[in-house]
Amino acid sequence: MKVLIAYDGSECADSALDDLTHAGLPSKGEALVMSVAEVCLPPSPPSSYEIVQMASTANTPFGLERRYMAGSQAVKDAG
Repeated sequence: MKVLIAYDGSECADSALDDLTHAGLPSKGEALVMSVAEVCLPPSPPSSYEIVQMASTANTPFGLERRYMAGSQAVKDAG
């Protein structure tokens, strides 16, 4: 038997994992636990005016990527 388990780190997901011992599964089998993380998708491409505005307020070239990279920690935590 093979079982796929989706896990999002919530209290409900923790409880569901704890309850697997009472789920009536066979003693031998394979389980794959998939972690998920909510990451905001990048916004639609900015207009040329918005690019100029962002570039004029960024202190470093990496300042332009800061919003896009904000979700990277959630992806690392999910791994």
